[in-house]
Amino acid sequence: MDEVMRESAITYSTLGDFSFSEIAFMAVNTASMGPVISKGHSSFFKREEYDHNHFSEHLRACIGIDELAIETLIVICQFQDPIDQPIDQPTDQKVECYGYVYLKDCQIIPVKFTSTAHFDAWIRALSEDMDQSEAIILTIGNRSFGVSNAVGPDAFAEPAAFLQKHAPRLYRQAAEQIIKQQYLKDFRLLDSMKQEIDLAETKRLWQKFIALSESIQRRSDAVSESFEAFERATGFALPAELEVIYQLNDGAENAFFGLDLMPLSEVIAAWGEWKLIFDDWSLDELMGNNTSDRNKTLGMYTNPCWIPFIDNISGNFFGLDLMPNRAGKVGQIIAFGADTDEIICLADSLNQLLAMSIAMIESPEQDNPLVEHFRLAGAQVNLGDKE
Repeated sequence: MDEVMRESAITYSTLGDFSFSEIAFMAVNTASMGPVISKGHSSFFKREEYDHNHFSEHLRACIGIDELAIETLIVICQFQDPIDQPIDQPTDQKVECYGYVYLKDCQIIPVKFTSTAHFDAWIRALSEDMDQSEAIILTIGNRSFGVSNAVGPDAFAEPAAFLQKHAPRLYRQAAEQIIKQQYLKDFRLLDSMKQEIDLAETKRLWQKFIALSESIQRRSDAVSESFEAFERATGFALPAELEVIYQLNDGAENAFFGLDLMPLSEVIAAWGEWKLIFDDWSLDELMGNNTSDRNKTLGMYTNPCWIPFIDNISGNFFGLDLMPNRAGKVGQIIAFGADTDEIICLADSLNQLLAMSIAMIESPEQDNPLVEHFRLAGAQVNLGDKE
């Protein structure tokens, strides 16, 4: 980006509010634009079709920015008076066109196109089916081209709102990421969430649990490359208590009364799928339909600090929670997923989950808060039949 462009660039993440007169538009000379190229009359659309790709390529060339850096180009066109003469004949009629180049780095370059015979003819041709008494918007993406009449916010009266409305998805995701990370940051700072886990006890409880579980089908231990793969994918190390289990068994079928302890490769894959949802959805969407459990859990659909490790069937999971709510604990075990409206806290820690699971086997006649959750998951508990 040269100095002229850099000085006129608008940073989307700090868009704020400003007037149209405050924008430093970069002049774009359209003298090199060639004549209108028709692809012929379309019997399907019943109108003349023009070569959008040719126009888009030449317009980008006029702007002079590397095409690979451009995400979307918006052109706002205003006509002085209706035009009745053929589009392939020169005219003194002027078309006033402003534009915004949305770059991939979330910088916006405001431009103003010079009025030339060929450029104006292209604009008239491309918008001939539109109401030219109103502003016309051309939206040019890498593989898309759209023409429409402008529908608020007004590009001249509300430029900041206009830029937000027409921003490509990439921009909205970047802005939403800042909002979501700021929301989660508040919970990272709560010291009361921290707890010490007795890892020797974790190992003892897991070994006792699998020894008591007759139907369990264990895998061999996970190799160090699996733990490294987890950290590369997530950006943080596998919590120590989970590592203790996976050092002994890299997954186990029917480990939790019909539910599987997922192999670490599946944990990584499932975490990645939920991360894509987190990145794609706004904070409002993530928090729209989910509720907290006793203020222990965050009432949101998902977040990257939940590690799914027990497959709870059909897109639902039990996971280790590294981002609890104000009454929760880091490392608590939660239920979340596609069919989970309330993010339930099943146990304060993995050790507690294992102890409760052992109790379900040793004393099946006693009330155990896990019974309901395993049965709701469709698991084959059948604890009352145990001799």
